[in-house]
Amino acid sequence: MFIEQYADAHTHLKDYEDYHKIIKESLEQGIQYIVCNSTTHEYFDLSQHPNIINSIGIHPWYIPEQPIDYQYLEQLLDTNKNLQIGEIGLDFIKAKEKLQKKLQIEIFIKHMELAIKYDRAVSVHCVRASGEMLKIMKKILKNTTFKNSIIMHSYNCSKEITQSFDKLYPNFYYSFSTNLKIENLEYINPNKLLFESDGPHQYNEKIVYSELKQSHPTFIKTMIQIVSQHLNKPNLAQISIYIQMKQYKQDSILCRKKKLEGDIKYLEKVKQELEQELRNAKVEEMEIRKKMQT
Repeated sequence: MFIEQYADAHTHLKDYEDYHKIIKESLEQGIQYIVCNSTTHEYFDLSQHPNIINSIGIHPWYIPEQPIDYQYLEQLLDTNKNLQIGEIGLDFIKAKEKLQKKLQIEIFIKHMELAIKYDRAVSVHCVRASGEMLKIMKKILKNTTFKNSIIMHSYNCSKEITQSFDKLYPNFYYSFSTNLKIENLEYINPNKLLFESDGPHQYNEKIVYSELKQSHPTFIKTMIQIVSQHLNKPNLAQISIYIQMKQYKQDSILCRKKKLEGDIKYLEKVKQELEQELRNAKVEEMEIRKKMQT
């Protein structure tokens, strides 16, 4: 099997002791793009690494006690055109009480609304909440112009739920971690199949052994080999997300280019105004000198 470029659809780079080393090792092994998710609204800026797709969001395990500053999140999304949203979602193992579930749902919906407003891809956590997730998606995606990707992280939902997602919205993608269940592949469209390390979490020594007991972006290469052999498909949707992520970068560059062009036009205008003021000042100076001579 040969795939020119690989992309890790879901990681938490901040949780590594040396994430710079992880990025370097990944690039050396052909992992061209890595999606880096957050668990809070603390912005982990990796813009110095052009192969990293940054995401921000509140993980359902880490809902803060204090009110959430969504205005701050909007400012980040507005000023960082390549910033995606994730990891967000529902986890009804974590939320056992009715009020806890309600709070998770409210926060998830708010993040989805911002994803739609700013047209950003979303990484979604869904554990024991697929029915509620489908219900929310039906409501929130109705009559929208949203066309970006919804990446279902570490996917493990049923065939019926998957078919409902696909029927509801064309840009659902299903990302499998190192704890993937081969039998779940039977009802996933291979063109919507993605792979993730969830590094450094979800380590599975049955896939790749590591002395550090941590998952690594390079592990997805082994996962892809296993899955492609099982499905008898040498090229999977991995290249699709690579192209998609490349487009994110291109869009971001274009946005920055437009902003710079706008700044240049503004500075040119200021320059012209200052030059005119200088000319006016010289004319006034000459007139004053003439008056003084007479």
